[in-house]
Amino acid sequence: MTLPEADDEWPGRAWRGRLDIDQSLLTQSIAHSDLNVIRHARRSGGGGWSNPSSVADGFVVTPCLLPTRLAEVQFDGRTVASSVLVPRGGLLVYSMKSSYQVHIPDPFDAVSFRLDQALLDRAAQRLGLPSAPELSEPFLSTSDEVLVNLSRALLPALRRPAEVTRLFAGHVVDAVVFHLVGKSARVRTEKETVTRQPAEKVQAALEYMLDCPSDDVDAAKLADLCGLSIDQFNRAFKIATGIPPHQWLVGERVRRARELLAETTIPISDIALCCGFADQSHLTRVFKGHVGASPGAWRREARK
Repeated sequence: MTLPEADDEWPGRAWRGRLDIDQSLLTQSIAHSDLNVIRHARRSGGGGWSNPSSVADGFVVTPCLLPTRLAEVQFDGRTVASSVLVPRGGLLVYSMKSSYQVHIPDPFDAVSFRLDQALLDRAAQRLGLPSAPELSEPFLSTSDEVLVNLSRALLPALRRPAEVTRLFAGHVVDAVVFHLVGKSARVRTEKETVTRQPAEKVQAALEYMLDCPSDDVDAAKLADLCGLSIDQFNRAFKIATGIPPHQWLVGERVRRARELLAETTIPISDIALCCGFADQSHLTRVFKGHVGASPGAWRREARK
């Protein structure tokens, strides 16, 4: 039996009418559960904001086939991240319990899998787990070559669904589901190990970023300061602060900018550079996402 296209309403066809590649299929995974797969790509910039996603019980997992810059990410209308560079092979993982939107100004190419919670739980049971581990603690994960290669294996099926059998696509999709559940279970085990470590493990990184908020530091340097591997550091930092290091540093830069705006007459362009932003427009975009007003408007209001 050949493959039909995926549900036309999923995933809200995030950039309907604004894509160079808009391909989809509907196949069956574990226990004959329907599973939607979609590929969306733009060869030029200007995609802008995606349409708001629908709300359901499950996750959308999106391996990026190209490096992708997210200008802003919103959950339920609230900005949760800005200026994030997703590497080739990086995963965007969203809980469908929230309605999300992303702003992508540059070219992109990605494959998205809609994974219902019941499907993930059945896969977990087959792996000897009581239930599927949480997939989306951070919305963004590190590169996953296995998932990228499995996604690429589905590209011929996405281009020509009528020429590919459900059996082939189903086997590839099963591999995707089992890989995600198994990987998440390993991450949960490692996280529990990190949780038992003293909270002071990330203190050196916090102090460094407080002392040098304008520095662009990478995870490897911060992890080395704390005597942890990169994965251990990222999880320990999230446990200690509730957010990933990049978001914490951006928040610290915004906090410092607010102090300088309120307490000094330094030009906004100089404050932007002092606080680690590329320029005044970069500061304005991030500041407005966090505070809800531009730096100039916030300064005027703070001085009333």
